Amino acid sequence: MNVKDRVSTAAEATAASVRQIRPLALPDNSVVPGRLKHRGRLRRMRETWIIPLAAAALVAALALVLVTLRDAEAPGPAPTTAGTVAAGIPRYFAIASEGPVSHGQMAAINVTVGDVRTGKTVATVALPAISELEGVSAVAGLSAAGDDRTFVAGRRDEFGDTDYFLVHITPGAKRVATVEHLPIPETALGVQLGMAVSPDGKELAVLSIRGNGTTLRIYSVESGAVLRTWTAGTWENPYIQNPVGTTVSWTADNRQVAFSRVVYTSRNSSTGALEERLIGVTAPSGNLATASKVVLKAPSACSSLLLTPDGGTVVCATDANYGFPPSPAGCGTNGPMFVAYSAATGQRLRVLYQYTGPCQSGSNTVLWSDDSARHVVGERQITFPGKPIRYNDQFGVAAAGKFTTFSVTLTNQWYSGPAF
Repeated sequence: MNVKDRVSTAAEATAASVRQIRPLALPDNSVVPGRLKHRGRLRRMRETWIIPLAAAALVAALALVLVTLRDAEAPGPAPTTAGTVAAGIPRYFAIASEGPVSHGQMAAINVTVGDVRTGKTVATVALPAISELEGVSAVAGLSAAGDDRTFVAGRRDEFGDTDYFLVHITPGAKRVATVEHLPIPETALGVQLGMAVSPDGKELAVLSIRGNGTTLRIYSVESGAVLRTWTAGTWENPYIQNPVGTTVSWTADNRQVAFSRVVYTSRNSSTGALEERLIGVTAPSGNLATASKVVLKAPSACSSLLLTPDGGTVVCATDANYGFPPSPAGCGTNGPMFVAYSAATGQRLRVLYQYTGPCQSGSNTVLWSDDSARHVVGERQITFPGKPIRYNDQFGVAAAGKFTTFSVTLTNQWYSGPAF
């Protein structure tokens, strides 16, 4: 699958797999002095970035060009040694990546589970090959349950139908990983914005968008039955750009689902800011807008939001200099951040980490947080000027002003994750 093929279907491909591309700037009163799914994710989604339609093609083209420059990425901090970043975060993570596409347009999805402490691969399983639409990823999201052993991966075929697989690992066993096709019926969701399996592994939340609006469905993992469905018809908008798997999450008690959406500056505007919303999963099916409540109206530079498991804090990951063209001043004085906000008051609590080095542009995605929002797992993507553009993409733990990296093996294929 070459760059030309992907660009030809950029509108759908970016909606499914491009992360963190926004033209929005952090307001002056939100800047903290001194101080976040395919290789073209430049969401994470989990998914919700708004750009003018004319700029969307440029964004997609830039992201896809960067895909081809993986071998030329700029040097970054060396990965940490085994165990350095393990305290307090899940030990295992998974990445779902699309394998080579056959001449018959069949593609398999590989789910690889890695160990943060050792930096080694624990297991890799292949989902059955499926026909795919050229230029559109077959990977449709990835999520981790609370046991640090169970993951759910989504798979999309050429008709847009999506189904789901459960991957479970048993470290040390003769057969380390098993894969199970879940009985959730294949559904043409339109564009899936995010998905998340509940901490107890019993239910799956899927957020999607199509002509009839934005829909949140709750499925039973065991039976595949749809337990609840909420739709907000007025939220539909063709400009949404969203990283798969990073805008939907559960509270630790398995009773509430959090998700992000965009609020526009005006009715006909194509720019806006994210807000984090929360809904009780036992609420009757109906209107998503009225059944859910806002827990944070985020600053405009937030490109990714995640509610902590206890529901008390929202972590925002920001972009820097994603304008067209980027600011010649670079982002060293206003680099991308991980920032914690109170879900009760909306007040900023702390900056966990801000990039202050040289760069042309930068973007973070938040992937996981502890209850206190003192330790956050995220992705940091930095681009450096030059011909070709140099590109650095790292995963790590943001805490106390530092970003401690760990090893994650990435490929040049479409992918979703890591999921923790």
